Amino acid sequence: MATSTTPVHEAELAAPADVLYELVADAMLGPLVFPATAAVEYLDHTAASERIRIWAVDDDDRVRCWTSCRTRDP
Repeated sequence: MATSTTPVHEAELAAPADVLYELVADAMLGPLVFPATAAVEYLDHTAASERIRIWAVDDDDRVRCWTSCRTRDP
């Protein structure tokens, strides 16, 4: 059975809000923004929402993969 979680990422950055929004809104930038993220793949993508597959390295250096659904709220 799949579990649903809501991760929280925090960072203090000195940049305008619209610039920061674009960094996290574009899922393909994930590997540049989130250090543990190895790759991102779009599975389904519209102007308002997306379903993406993410590969990341956990604290034990194991690669984990999951599917995430996101709705943009600019």
